[in-house]
Amino acid sequence: PGQVADEGRAAEQHETVTELAASKRLSAGAYARAQAALGDDVLVELIAAAGTYTMIAMTLNAFEVA
Repeated sequence: PGQVADEGRAAEQHETVTELAASKRLSAGAYARAQAALGDDVLVELIAAAGTYTMIAMTLNAFEVA
């Protein structure tokens, strides 16, 4: 049961970050699903981590760091 729950959370995290990266926002439905599956604390951490990664990637790309 624990592994299935972890896989479900991982899938929800993937779907959330994929939508966020593609559209630069979350639809109301995606937000509600993520909040229900992950909880507020994990959802905030997930979005912050995705934003940090994006900022680092943009900085490296801007300065053409290979």
